[in-house]
Amino acid sequence: MDEAKHHRILWPDRRVDFSDAEFGMTTSFHGAVFAGAPAFFNTKLYEDTDFSEVNWKSVGTDRAKAGYEVRAWERLELMMNELQKPLDRHRFFRFKMRARRRIDGRFLRTLNWLFDKTSDYGWGVARAAMCWSGHWLAAAVALFLNAGSGAVSGEWGKLAVAALATGFSNAHAFLFLAAKGGYLEDQRKLLEANDELGLLTVLGVAEGVLGPVFLFLLLLTLRNRFRLA
Repeated sequence: MDEAKHHRILWPDRRVDFSDAEFGMTTSFHGAVFAGAPAFFNTKLYEDTDFSEVNWKSVGTDRAKAGYEVRAWERLELMMNELQKPLDRHRFFRFKMRARRRIDGRFLRTLNWLFDKTSDYGWGVARAAMCWSGHWLAAAVALFLNAGSGAVSGEWGKLAVAALATGFSNAHAFLFLAAKGGYLEDQRKLLEANDELGLLTVLGVAEGVLGPVFLFLLLLTLRNRFRLA
């Protein structure tokens, strides 16, 4: 029995298997299609290895194969870290996290999913920026609508500015912008005088919790994208 066939029988999940191989010169997987999580266990890659524009069809939903995929992606993540390739390292980290989502318990699976959707596991700058800005802009709209009586009486312009300022300050409560003596204290007081439905405190608490989280994720994505190593 040839060695390749033996590997397929012993490890049926390894549809693409480079285990124990050694690449001694420039290697390009550019544009390749992988039908399964590739196995690179005990493999020595050449420093100039290109994984750009690969079609990773192996990122699937089969729970039975998830354990193997976690190990396979983790191995590639480690190899890319050793080769000082942060872009590829984080790519394989994201694949590993998606595979883990199929085997973790409900709580960890939910946190994993939220991490993915809010920042693409710390890589999606645009996604994190939208979550960060979107949550306090949405709160500002709610605060403006909540102060409807002031808008009807001709103060809609002042209320719009106050809602934006307060929405931003609530999301960054650690700056104390709307606290007593803060730069935006007057804006918050204007909304307090027109707090028809009592939403000011509720939204303030919600933003006080979500704001630092979304800001942290935004800073994390920027760090991961632009760090030197």
